[in-house]
Parts: sequence; structure tokens; C-alpha cells
Amino acid sequence: MKLGDELHGHMVQGHVDFVGTVKDVKKDGNSTILAIEFPLLFAKYLAFKGSVTVNGVSLTVSLLNEDTFEVSLIPKRSRRPT
Repeated sequence: MKLGDELHGHMVQGHVDFVGTVKDVKKDGNSTILAIEFPLLFAKYLAFKGSVTVNGVSLTVSLLNEDTFEVSLIPKRSRRPT
């Protein structure tokens, strides 16, 4: 990116706290839902509707269980020509 480019979202920086395991992938209409298992030690850092970064992409936790969380991947709508 260069100065002046549009940013659709926000910047993410930090470090890796843990490596999760994708346990399930399911479709919900146009969306894809990933269920990711995480170490119980990190449960206190996750919150329903909180942010989590997966492979450098900031996502919202859409479901939180004891040892898994889900994120919903929603396709971006294409812009209509002006």
C-alpha cells in the first residue's frame, strides 16, 4: 500500500499467541464458517464478537465454545460501476 490508498478495514499488528486447528468448515448461504480449536490456556483472551486474527486477517468471533471459536467469512460485494 502507498499513502493515499483506500483501506477497507483496519491494520493488524502483533505477534502469534497460539496456533489453532481448523476443525470444521461449513457453508451458510454465501458465507463460509470456520470452527477453530484453540489451547484452553488462551480462552480468557477470546470474547464473543471480539476480534481475532487468523492468517493475518482480522475477523470477528461469531461463536465461542470451551475450546473452539467460529468466524464467518462473508464475501465482499463487488462495487457497482459509476
